[in-house]
Amino acid sequence: MAQDPASGSIPSELPESVREWLADLAEDTELSEAELLAQLSVGSADDSGVDVEAGDLQDQVDELETIIDEVDSLLRGRISEVEETFEEKLEDVRDRVIQVKRETDSKAHANHSHRDLRTDIESLDADIERLEQAIDDLDDRFEATIESISAEQDDLADRADEIEDKLDLLANTMLDLRSRTAEVSELGNQLAAVTNLADAANRAGTTDAKCEGCRATVDISLLTRPRCPHCQEPFNDFEPKGWFLGSNTLRTGSKPALEGKVADETDLSEMVEAAPEASTDPVSRSDAIEATTDDGQPEEIDLRSIEGIGSSYAERLDEAGIVGVTQLATADPDDLADAIDVSPKLTADWVEQARARVRAD
Repeated sequence: MAQDPASGSIPSELPESVREWLADLAEDTELSEAELLAQLSVGSADDSGVDVEAGDLQDQVDELETIIDEVDSLLRGRISEVEETFEEKLEDVRDRVIQVKRETDSKAHANHSHRDLRTDIESLDADIERLEQAIDDLDDRFEATIESISAEQDDLADRADEIEDKLDLLANTMLDLRSRTAEVSELGNQLAAVTNLADAANRAGTTDAKCEGCRATVDISLLTRPRCPHCQEPFNDFEPKGWFLGSNTLRTGSKPALEGKVADETDLSEMVEAAPEASTDPVSRSDAIEATTDDGQPEEIDLRSIEGIGSSYAERLDEAGIVGVTQLATADPDDLADAIDVSPKLTADWVEQARARVRAD
């Protein structure tokens, strides 16, 4: 504090806290630092009424220094405690590491080394190489197999196409053959009809007759089909003259068709199956006679009297609950076909025959 107050500044020898306090006091009293130091040095008061004793200021400075020393001592003691605690914990960790190392060494074999581990690793590497090679071989075999299968599939597809083409050709040939067969059959029927007319005329001792439709004279020996060459009416019979001045007549018109369906659309396999049964069937179609029971009620007519039903089909129908013609006449063709596993066309023909038989009886 030997510095002259008139120097105009707070002495730098004072502690930082004291210098800050003096600066704040000068600001509060609206005095400059030089004026405040001058008043503090002489122990007088200025016009503003501030009364500062130099002794009090020194006491405050001493008190502040004491506080600073106590805080410094306290901090140093705390730092010392922290360092001691850190050293203790570090030593404890060091002891634990040493203990773990000793326990590990005690459990290991005296001649412990990593040579066996290296050998195992080398052996595993060799096994891995062998497995990779085996996988590569399997991949090659798999690819070769896939290629072989693809080639076989292509070959099978080509063969299937070839077979399909042959089947189409066969189907067309069958259709053409069926058409030609129908034409030949029709020509045969016409030839048979003309032959029958000619035979009837020969028996009557003539070759001429009048057409019933147009009354034109027809030479029967020149006919190639049973139809009038003038009016195109079909002939169905020859009728000789009935009296001396009469004339021979060729009856015209178509004969009534037989009941039932034509079997030309029946499946070939079903016709083949039914044919031998029909030829060996002990029950004749024309000899099937309706029997009667003791109470006078008619018994069911044997199913084998229906054209196309033999012993095998009769057994199937019996298993389906159809034991006679009457029951067959009331059956539904589609349901019956599903029940005995045959074509609905065949069952429809049977049902139609049965219904015609029931109506006739």
